[in-house]
Amino acid sequence: MFGSLFRRKRKRRNQDDRKLGRYPIHVRISLVLENGAVVHGSMKSMSTKGLFLFTRDRPFGLAVGEEGDVGLEVDNPTDGAQMRFPCEVVRIDRNGIALRFLVQTDGQEGNFYPEDFMAE
Repeated sequence: MFGSLFRRKRKRRNQDDRKLGRYPIHVRISLVLENGAVVHGSMKSMSTKGLFLFTRDRPFGLAVGEEGDVGLEVDNPTDGAQMRFPCEVVRIDRNGIALRFLVQTDGQEGNFYPEDFMAE
């Protein structure tokens, strides 16, 4: 009965409230899961810890904790260079899939730096 009166108001998170900043980048990306399923979509921003894949395409049985490899789909790759990162599914919602990078490099506290992982 009094639940609505005492319910804690949820503070709305915005870009300024996040520990890690988001970097605007509009690009097509693909997620290749361990079982071989491929999910195509796009992203509008990313952080050094992960990204959100905007997509309506979700493989049957996709679950939080599943691992895969996410890559940027570049229109004009220089000498065939591409960027792919190991990742883990951390959230699934109606707009897409939240991914956490599984890259940890010495002295960088778990953050990745794209130039360290350019495929040759």
